[in-house]
Amino acid sequence: MDVPKLVDAIDYMKMYQLAYQNDNTTSPYTDEMIEEYAREMLVDPDNYPNVDWQKEILAGDGFTTGHALSLSAAAGRINALVNLSWRDQRGLSVTPATSASRPARTWMSGLPTVSP
Repeated sequence: MDVPKLVDAIDYMKMYQLAYQNDNTTSPYTDEMIEEYAREMLVDPDNYPNVDWQKEILAGDGFTTGHALSLSAAAGRINALVNLSWRDQRGLSVTPATSASRPARTWMSGLPTVSP
């Protein structure tokens, strides 16, 4: 899957300005504002940010690995079942928990049951 090219702050303001011009309305961004932003973002990135939020927030591919083991036994009218599972899921967002492996749901039913 191809990810579309992202625009930076300056391209966004220019495209926004063009959309307003196509609508014959006044854009909230003037040429002077766009030029000032382009100058100031080089010297004052805190007040004039140009952030790739997709790069900052998203990480990984959300890949999931799962494993399961089920054991069952029956002797006459007595049945027993043990079911264990494990899931490793990488998230899409950048958080400390995205790389953690954890048990999914673990069912341990080792008590025998009697069938009628």
